[in-house]
Amino acid sequence: MEMHPHLKALRSAKQQTPALCLSAVMEHGLSLSYVKKENQTREICLAAVTQNGLAIQFVTNQTPELCIAAVKQHNFALVFVTEQAPEICLAAVERCGFALLYVNEQTPELCLAAVTQNGLALHFVKQQTPELCLAAIAQNGLALQHVKEQTPDLCLAAVKTSGRALKYVAEQTPELCLAAVKTSGGALKHVTQQTAELCVVALSTHGGTCLKHVRPNVFHAAIVELALEWEHGQMQKHKAAKKASI
Repeated sequence: MEMHPHLKALRSAKQQTPALCLSAVMEHGLSLSYVKKENQTREICLAAVTQNGLAIQFVTNQTPELCIAAVKQHNFALVFVTEQAPEICLAAVERCGFALLYVNEQTPELCLAAVTQNGLALHFVKQQTPELCLAAIAQNGLALQHVKEQTPDLCLAAVKTSGRALKYVAEQTPELCLAAVKTSGGALKHVTQQTAELCVVALSTHGGTCLKHVRPNVFHAAIVELALEWEHGQMQKHKAAKKASI
């Protein structure tokens, strides 16, 4: 791959001028690695981390301003921040919840911001609380898989957010399974003990696509009838749409 002209000029220049350095980092932030330490100005460094947050690793004098700009630009720039101030960490997890993995000192505020941005970041929370777990599940029901101590309320909230979260429920109850299939027909495949009632609810709510998840031992006429009715309805919709397009 041919080297960019600005970067090539920066590497070969006998004297690095501010204009040359700035042009180079504005095109490729990581080219800051070729800027001599004595030539690193606030403007040049800011331009570099704004273009690519990972350029913060080459900044000689990291400031809160530069670090915040870096973590706001790249999900994992926090890895290269030498002094993690709370405001820097907060900016990082607000952009990407998974950045919590690189936070040296977790606080409830940082953890809450992380799971609010991405519920699956709960996996990286060292000290889980019911509040944090509920916030994570509210953002993504599948975060239930990372909850260390499941409660009926957390499980119910999870399956109401995402029916597929039923897969991670440690102790399934009829209430939880019913809530899950009402949320998503696909949840039916995760029901440990399927009943005709649950299958009928899934088919009535979500249509015949759920039929593939119905186990043979619970098949009966009502379920087949619902599936056929749904298929007939889909055919009628298709015919109407085709007629309207003519």
